[in-house]
Amino acid sequence: MGVNWDSGVLFWKDHMPSATERYTLAHLHPFRQRIELRTTGKHPPRAVELYVAFGLHMFTRATERSDGRHQFYGDNRETRTFCLTRYSRSFRLPAIVRTLETRRCEFARGMGGLMNYVTVETSDSKRYAAFFEVRRLKTLGSNAVN
Repeated sequence: MGVNWDSGVLFWKDHMPSATERYTLAHLHPFRQRIELRTTGKHPPRAVELYVAFGLHMFTRATERSDGRHQFYGDNRETRTFCLTRYSRSFRLPAIVRTLETRRCEFARGMGGLMNYVTVETSDSKRYAAFFEVRRLKTLGSNAVN
């Protein structure tokens, strides 16, 4: 699938810290999904095409001095450290996004203003928050969002 929805949308390459280790990132490749929005007091029902892309922070963390170069993972903007904890939890993210229309989403104040977030429980009973932004993609139509 060719993707060029917006600058910065990437197909993540697998992380290979050594010749015998490989961590696939195919589950975090961009995808599209149709969402049916119900009628509200102000708006009629509407079908929206959701263009989903996952960021580098889904499977990396800030780099520390003690990290080895084999742990580094970067994109065209920054280099961070591959994180096994974040990586293992990232497998839940596509399912979270695919069920957004049935989830409760709240607002969280981010550096750029407001952005939505959804919280879920992980299998180890720890709270997991998935933060995401929603922007209109006018170049792809009036019902397209990223």
